[in-house]
Amino acid sequence: MHHSSHRHLTFCWCIWILAHLGRLVPTLAAHPRSSYVSDCSPSSSSEDEPCRLDSEGDSGSNSLIRVAHIGNSMQYYGDTPRMLQQMLETRFATVLQNSMLRRAGTFKSMFRDGRNMQDRYNETVATLPDGTLDLGAPNVTALFQDEWDVVVMNDRSTHPARDETRQDSLMWLEESYIPVFPPTAQAIFLATAPDRIEDNREATVGLGPFEEFSSRTRSGVQEYANLFREEPYSIPARVAPIGDAFGLVRDTLGEEAFVQLYSPSDNFHHSPHGTWLQCCILYCMIVDEEPPVYNPTWWQVARYLESRDKQPSPDIPFPTEKEAEDLRKLAMDVCDKLV
Repeated sequence: MHHSSHRHLTFCWCIWILAHLGRLVPTLAAHPRSSYVSDCSPSSSSEDEPCRLDSEGDSGSNSLIRVAHIGNSMQYYGDTPRMLQQMLETRFATVLQNSMLRRAGTFKSMFRDGRNMQDRYNETVATLPDGTLDLGAPNVTALFQDEWDVVVMNDRSTHPARDETRQDSLMWLEESYIPVFPPTAQAIFLATAPDRIEDNREATVGLGPFEEFSSRTRSGVQEYANLFREEPYSIPARVAPIGDAFGLVRDTLGEEAFVQLYSPSDNFHHSPHGTWLQCCILYCMIVDEEPPVYNPTWWQVARYLESRDKQPSPDIPFPTEKEAEDLRKLAMDVCDKLV
């Protein structure tokens, strides 16, 4: 238990608990259409409103799903929010997403300092029809003012794996995130993939080879999820085992496929292959169905790939149809093993 000694069930906490009763079960059912729809049109009043991309999804159903993202480069490389949104649009009639992303963000810095994506996104791709940039919400509190069904969250990649930084993140999650967490939402924490090479960066020295680093990360992220689930919070929370999935790629598809998951410039961030695998896992965790077949045109709305000047670029290796299908099937195997 990581409760603060000064925390008591005051009147405000009682109201919060009542608001969180009856939360969603981990697998989401379709929500009825509501008036809470922003389509990124010129009539939209703010760049921070949830965004619906103009895509041709064949959902065949009158349903709505709302997904928020909080994280750092492990989500904005390849633009996980927009990729997942387009995948979900093959299943739902209306998909709303928004994000609060911060370069090198930790749960502490993301809550305290907000987003810093102004100089990261490709402006052509990120510009909305009304001329504003789709940078996401300015801070976590603003993001949580809207209703969400799922909040995808990740810490700085090394923080869950080290005791001191993990405890700091747990404190910020409990004292800052949980009190304002949307009462309709479940949390999905990303157990991010380790660097491909041991001691690849100064920050990763001492965390061991891939398997050890991945195990440390997953155990730490599981503590985040356990905190959300325990009383009095009782927030549905699960862990997306991205590191385990990357390791499974190496074990089943081979070293070349494993290397392809990473940016060749740093062996740390996701390549489009890695982003596709991550989004496939998130999709099947959210919908409890197999992910849609790969559509290479989905990368055209990615606000960030390898760099701002390569949007899209032939210099960036995108998955082939076969590679994408292999990763999609592997993601299904990973999800089948989740409790």
